This record gives sequence, structure tokens and C-alpha cells, in this order.
Amino acid sequence: MLSSALFGSAVWFPLVGVFLSLLTPIPSSLSVYQWGVPRGYAVPLGSFTLSILIFAIVGGFHALPYFAMFLIMGIVLGHCVRSFFSREFAVCLASGLTFVLGAVLFWYHHHSPEGSIFDKLEERTLQYLIEVLKEAGVTGVDRPYLYEQIKNTVHTVVRLLPGAFLGSLLFAGAVNSVGIHRYSRRKSLPFPDWKDGILWRSPDWLVWPVILSGFAALFVPTVRVIALNILIVLGVIYFLQGLSVTGFLAAKLALPPWLKVLGIILIITQQYLSLVVVFVGFFDVWFDFRKINMERRKT
Repeated sequence: MLSSALFGSAVWFPLVGVFLSLLTPIPSSLSVYQWGVPRGYAVPLGSFTLSILIFAIVGGFHALPYFAMFLIMGIVLGHCVRSFFSREFAVCLASGLTFVLGAVLFWYHHHSPEGSIFDKLEERTLQYLIEVLKEAGVTGVDRPYLYEQIKNTVHTVVRLLPGAFLGSLLFAGAVNSVGIHRYSRRKSLPFPDWKDGILWRSPDWLVWPVILSGFAALFVPTVRVIALNILIVLGVIYFLQGLSVTGFLAAKLALPPWLKVLGIILIITQQYLSLVVVFVGFFDVWFDFRKINMERRKT
């Protein structure tokens, strides 16, 4: 029921539910992690069966395949934790597999022999956006200059969807890994040797793909879209590292829980704060705000 409610919130309450839907894999992860095979599959299979009934009654049946993707992500995470894999491997495997499944599903729904998938999606998105602007009372959207600007924006945004999709899956996987870790501590269950989330940091060598992709996006037009997609994914990784830094500082200052929750909500919903957190995570590679490298050298 919890899995269905979390995912359904994104379908019926998009503004708030899109964040809650990222927690959808947690019940399946905990079920597989705690009970193994075959008992652990009771939660994801039960969730999928229940959602078929719910979506058939209230609508939104088209979203069911995407719900199944989240359940598969939770199953993979649960197996990885049960097999004592590292946090990075578990999150990357679950996110990567879900990304591949999502890409296949997307291709199946939008594939057409006439033109590429992105061209068709761009055309539909442009038409929808023009209609929304007209209904909102925006005048002049049919003028050649403004129409061309909107078209160019849609063209870029549509081709950045792969990076945005993979980045959101990595974020969801990381959030779910934290949830599983905390649950195992409370229940005193056997768990891999994962460090606390506030001490996590990305590999130092990851800065080089950022630098190379940044230069490619500026100077190599032929690979600009690929470079920008890579930068989006890497930006999510450094956003997670920035959250780890801010969480570490919040724990060090002993901030109350309600203030931490408020801070997370503001960081996620305010794009400028999100960008600041990304830069904090990126520059943590050099400045080591938590002094993790110094502690390693001492030990």
C-alpha cells in the first residue's frame, strides 16, 4: 500500500508527489533485503497487483509500467544490500538497470518509422507548450521570432531528457540507500560496511569528466548534447555530495530535526540553493570541508 501511495502521489498530485515518488522503491528494497527469495518478493508483487486495481478504478493506467520500473529498482537494491555490495555499486546497478528498462519502454511507446523519437517528442511538446501559453493569456507566441525561441528551447530540453532521467534515478537510488541503511541500524540487521551518508564523497577522478564535458559543451557543437547530458548526471552526483556536506555540518551544529527537514525542502525546491549545493559538493574535492582525507591519513 505504501509503494502504491508513494508512486500514485506523483500521478495525482504532481507538484508534491514527484518528490515522494522517489521513495517508491524503499518498501520493495526492505522486503527483499530482510526476507530474501522468495518471501521478499511478496511486497513488490503485492504492490503491483494492488496498483493494477487502483489505476483501473481511478485512472492513470498508463503509468503502471513506470511503477513496475521503480519496483524493479527496489528489488535490485535489496539484492545488492543482501549480497553486501558497496553503496556505489548498488546505486549505480539499480539506477543503470532501471534506466535501460525505461529507455526501452520509452522507445516502445514513442517509436515511429517517420523521424526519430526525439523529433516526435519535440513536436508534441512544442504543440502542448504553445497551447498552454495561449490558454494562460500569453500573446504573440505565434510570432516568428518568439515561436523560434520557444522551439529552440524545447529542442534543447527534449534532448537533455536522458541525462535528467538517469540523474533522477541516481538521486532516487541514493535516497533509498540511506533509508535502507537507517532501517538496518534500528533493527540491528546485518549490513554491508557502508559509511554514514553524511561522510560519503565521490571519487576524486570524477572531476575530470566534468572538466572535459564542460569544454566539449563550449567548443565542440557536434557533441554538445552528449556533453550536457553527462554534466547533468555528474551534477546530480555532486549535488548528493553537497547534501552530504550540509548534512555533516547540520549534525555538527546539532540542528533540530524540523530545521533539517526544512533545509532539505528549500534546497530541493529552490534552484539557486540547489546550484550552491552542487558547487559545494564539487569544491569539496579540493577543500575537503569535512576533513575526511585528513582522518584517513591519521588512521
